[in-house]
This record gives sequence, C-alpha cells and structure tokens, in this order.
Amino acid sequence: REAEAIARAALRDTIVAPFVRASAPLFGRRSRSGVGADVAPRPETSDDTNGPTKTSHAPYAVCAEYPARLNLAGGWTDTPPYSLERGGAVLHVAVLTEESERPGSSSGGGRLRRPIAATVSVRSDVSARGVVRLVTDAARGAEAQTETVASTRELLKHDDPTHAFALLRAAVCLAVCPECVPLLEKDTRADGKTRTEKDVPLPDLAAALEAFTGVKNAGLEVRARVDLPRGSGLGTSSVLALALLHALHEAGTRERWEPGGLKPGERWAGRTNVLRFGKEGIGEVDARASASRATSRSPSARDAFNAVLAVEQMMTTGGGWQDQIGGALEGARLTRSRPALMPECFLSDELECLPSYATRAAALPPAAAAFLSRRLVCVFTGTCRLAATVARSVVDAWTRRAPGVETALRTCAALGA
Repeated sequence: REAEAIARAALRDTIVAPFVRASAPLFGRRSRSGVGADVAPRPETSDDTNGPTKTSHAPYAVCAEYPARLNLAGGWTDTPPYSLERGGAVLHVAVLTEESERPGSSSGGGRLRRPIAATVSVRSDVSARGVVRLVTDAARGAEAQTETVASTRELLKHDDPTHAFALLRAAVCLAVCPECVPLLEKDTRADGKTRTEKDVPLPDLAAALEAFTGVKNAGLEVRARVDLPRGSGLGTSSVLALALLHALHEAGTRERWEPGGLKPGERWAGRTNVLRFGKEGIGEVDARASASRATSRSPSARDAFNAVLAVEQMMTTGGGWQDQIGGALEGARLTRSRPALMPECFLSDELECLPSYATRAAALPPAAAAFLSRRLVCVFTGTCRLAATVARSVVDAWTRRAPGVETALRTCAALGA
C-alpha cells in the first residue's frame, strides 16, 4: 500500500509539475506577457477600457457553459498512467439536455441547454480585496452552498474529493497561483523530512489576484452550476473543471478565448458571454460587451485538456481526458491520445511531455443526427458513485501490472476505435 501511495504521488507530480514550473502562467492576465501574437485585434468601439493593454476596474463577469458527454466505448484507456504509457482511444459525444417547460414535468418540449456552467466575476473594492467567494448553485435537489477563501493556504486544501468545494479550490489554485501547488520535491527538506507550513512561505492571495486580473484590490466570485444529478457518470466533474478554467481565463484577461491548435472540422462546444452588473448583482448577458472583446488563442486546446488532468490530480480523483474532450468538442467523435511519458519526460517541466490528442468526427448525416437526438433518452437510476473510487482500482491494477489488465485495456481501446 505504501508503494502504491508513492506511485500515485509521483503520477500526480508528473502531470501537475509542468503547470507549476511553467515559465509563464497559462491563465489570466499574467499569461499575456510574451504572447502578443496570439491576441487578435479588438473591433473598433467607443469604449475600449477592457482591452489587453488597459484593464478597467469596473466589475466584470463571464459565464462559460458546456455540454455533458456520453462515453460510448474506450473508457479507462484515457486514464493516467495508462494513457501516458500507451495510446488511448475513446468514442464519445457531446450532449445538450432538455429543459422542461414546467417545473417538475418530465414530458419534454423544453429548450436545449448546456447543463454545465461556471461564472466568474471580478470586483475591485477594499472589501473584496484578496477574497475568493466560491458558490455552488442549487440544482437537482442539491442546496446552494457558499465558501469564502482569504488565503492561498486555504486554496491548497483541495485534496479531499468529497469536500463540496474541492474542485473549485483546485481550479482557482491552478489558474491564479500555480506556483503554490505543492510537489513531492518541494515538500521534502534537505534532511529528507516533510516540510511544515513554516518551511513553505506562500504568496499573498490579494497580490496573486491582482496579478491574475490586472486589477487593483481585486476579488473573485466563482460560481458553479451543474443541472445534472451528482454522480450520474456524465463527465460533469471534468467538464466543469474545463468550464471553470475557461471562465477564469476570460475574467482575468477580459478577452474571448478561442483555443489554439484545433484541426479543421473540430468545433468548440463551450460558449461564453459577458454578464451585466446591476443593483442586484450579476444579471443578463451583455451582448455588446461579449461581441467587442479581443480574441485570444492561448492556451491551446491541448494544454487546456491537460490542465484538467492536473486539476483532477490535485483533487486526488485522478481522472482521464475523455470527459473534458468529450464535452469540449461538438458532435460524436473518436479521440486518440499519443503517449508522452518517456524516461526523459518523467517529472519534466515541459508541457510537451503531457499527452497530445487527435480526433475524428463521425460522418453522421444531418437526418440521422436529428433522428438520434429526438429518440435518445438518458435514464438516471439514482445510483451514485465517486469516480475516484472506480478510477483508483484501475490505476492501481495497472501500476501493479495485475494479470490481464493490459489485455483488458487494449480491448477497451480497440472497442473505442
């Protein structure tokens, strides 16, 4: 058991370290230095206070919405460490959900929506300075919950996946202050003993938020909404992590993010809008502000997918890549990953040593797609499970090279392909 724990910690560091030690942060205002070529010109407008070279101190809010995903075949071949050592293959599809016309009704007829959403708002005043307010909206019978975080040390308490705010803490930590994330090497003193809190000075959260947003006295509110049953197996945790990183990045840069590296035929399924601020707080979509933003293509889609791998490792759930890719790209598609874990890449600082991905969309005629959409029903049995529990059994079996595990995973990949 001790060896398995050490192996899990080493795997975590292999995936997280490239983001912790990156020469330039991937998300927020700090990521803009040195990537001017990735920023498209802003359309001419009479109000250019939110441009990349000047940041308005007015409140600013962005909402990112994503589909869920259905996994049809190939699951578990996307999960590290298998996907770092072998090629994975998953057949999956992004799906919208139908909103009932009447509360409590299951008769259908409602509008289609992206059921997974993250909203990030930036405020600038003395009372908000250095504070991150985390909110999970009420949905599907779950009550709304709120937590206030006022230090980077509190953000680092993200390694209990059963905690209501573990995912939000981990996503904010990776985006805002990745250099704070502990690693085995950072947590070991020269005498071999584990570092204590006194041994590891952490940056001030207020300073980190100001650097992330470019706004003086900045504070964040990070709000998550998932209109699906908890533990339903529709990839909500990883897709929500991607939505959180997306909204955090756009709130920090005040630019629209269009991921770089997409191939012809790959259409991003996530959508974002700038929201208005009113007397009652965040309100409706501000169409003018949404349309007038500059466009950024950094980080790449690949780096964003791998950033979700890092968030999952920080939470100790250890998920794979199929959920975030399945929810991020429109349509049904086969996604393959290229293994990237070579001896020279172990515990590397390079993002290039994490997996790369290639997708192929299903050639489905519009009439066939419409037929399936009208008749596809997803039934929730009420049985919930924590993905980390299932994933750990697969990960540990692969790490031990348990008899039959490689044959089983190769068969899963063949089914996906």
